[in-house]
Amino acid sequence: MQQDLYDTPWSADCLGAPWWVETDTAGRMETLAGELIGRCHRTPDMPQLAKHVSHRFFVYGSLKKGFGAHYLLKDSKFIGRAWTESNNYCMRVTGSFPVVMWDYTKDRAIIQGEVYEVPVSDIPELDHLEQQGKLYHRKQVEVVTDLGEVLTCYWYLGNPHVFSNVQPKATLYKRKKTDEYYYSFTKKAK
Repeated sequence: MQQDLYDTPWSADCLGAPWWVETDTAGRMETLAGELIGRCHRTPDMPQLAKHVSHRFFVYGSLKKGFGAHYLLKDSKFIGRAWTESNNYCMRVTGSFPVVMWDYTKDRAIIQGEVYEVPVSDIPELDHLEQQGKLYHRKQVEVVTDLGEVLTCYWYLGNPHVFSNVQPKATLYKRKKTDEYYYSFTKKAK
């Protein structure tokens, strides 16, 4: 017998509530927030997120076009390239993926990345990839697009307790248009 969606047990660390709602004796009705809560324990704020159909995300590493985890954004709308408005960040590379953290030293700079409009149903998969709450923390950031538009987006900042000793730094570039220095995660030439 094939297991259906209702036979999957719910997890106590998914806000402690079952992910279905009984509507009558003949059946059950799923709710968007409840279904998503049941799918991902790393997204405890799903009821808040589910109040909107989608959210903007600023991605700077493996989620960018041409990188290994970009497939998770297949249902997302590409908004454009952007840079963080603040320059209080440092990018470090750990093997094949970058980590961005707050930095108040001389190594700080803005971060270059891409903005996507991500369906709320895809956020648990992003949180799972980034190990939200453990390796990374999903936070909001102000970014400026190529067209000069300022957007508020979610992004994943590295947990300093995990990544504070990671070396080396990513490559630092100079933006011709503004003379600002920025970090960008790019593919190495073969």
